[in-house]
This record gives sequence, structure tokens and C-alpha cells, in this order.
Amino acid sequence: VDLQYHQAGALIGASRKRWPSATLIFSPMESQFRALKIAFMNSKWVSCRSWGSMLGLTLNAVMEACYVMKADKVVTVSDGDRDLLAFLKLAGRVACLPTCISPKLASVSGTLEVAAESATIVFFAYFRSRTNQEALYWFIQEVHPVICSALPHYRLRVVGQGIDEALLTSCTIGQVEVVRAVATVADALDGATVGIAPALSGAGV
Repeated sequence: VDLQYHQAGALIGASRKRWPSATLIFSPMESQFRALKIAFMNSKWVSCRSWGSMLGLTLNAVMEACYVMKADKVVTVSDGDRDLLAFLKLAGRVACLPTCISPKLASVSGTLEVAAESATIVFFAYFRSRTNQEALYWFIQEVHPVICSALPHYRLRVVGQGIDEALLTSCTIGQVEVVRAVATVADALDGATVGIAPALSGAGV
């Protein structure tokens, strides 16, 4: 029985009673434990969060640790999640089925030719998602400055619902355009060179 996502961990006890001989697998998909670690490592991310949201993240991480210990096996979707949760289980009880592009594949995938006068990257996402928020903070802090130095006319377009004041403040820098919600996908992607969906944790590409 594979219980996927954080909320499904609450069903481990009931599943154990219903199917006592089954192997129960917990697949957190987006590790709350690792999200908490990332939050504390990123001081700017922490400073933009309320005490309530940080407390909620901490409680979710504790709940996840309990689910991991109760399940027979754990399956993650990233090596980082697996490595962090592995200390809660016996050896061999935590595995990874990655859903991302591996560094090896990325290194041989070739170079994207970009016209310097029209380089636009679009990050189109639902920004009430914690994982999308942390990915945007990461991209703006770590990647955006590097691209700006290489392509002076490049622009980052941030599109999607749920952009709050904290996210808006982080995006108020040079060469970033915040569009928020749009009527159609075409409105978000029009004129873009490439679209991105970075994920520091959890599922997705």
C-alpha cells in the first residue's frame, strides 16, 4: 500500500488495521523535514515568513518524521529527501525514485542558443505553493544575477496566482517583471525564450 503525499501519512494506522499483512510505503513527495532544513539555511527565506508559518512547517516536519518511522518503507522523489530521511529508518528502508532531470543528463543536453536582445525566461507557477516560493527565492538569489551578467538584456517574467507582498518585495530588482495572474497560458508565455519550473524539494521537473 503506497500512501503518497504528507496528508496520507495520517492513514498509516488505519491501513495497518485494514491490511495487517501488507507492506506500507509512505511517499512524502515533498519532504517537510527537508523544507524545514532549507528554510533555516536560507535566512532571507525565514525573514519573509511569519512565526505562524514557520511553526506550521516545524509541526509538519515532526509529523512527517513520525510517519516515516511508522511506515515499513519510505520512497522519495529526490536524492536530497532520501538522504535526509534515511537516518529515521533501518538501512535499505528508504529509497528514491527520482522525478527530476539528473545532473549527468543536464550536462550533456547541449546549450540553448539565445538571442541576446530578446532573452526572456518565464517562471509560471502557483505561488501559494511553498515549494514554488522557495524555488523563486533561490532562482532570484543564485541564478538571476549570473544570467544578468551574461545577458544584459535578459528579463525574468514571474507569472502566476498567489504572489504575496513578501514575494513581490524579493522580485523588486532589476530585470524582473512580475505579471501575477493571467487569463491564458499564452499570455504568460508570449515572447519567452524558455520556461522554467525549478524545484529544490518535492515532486516535479
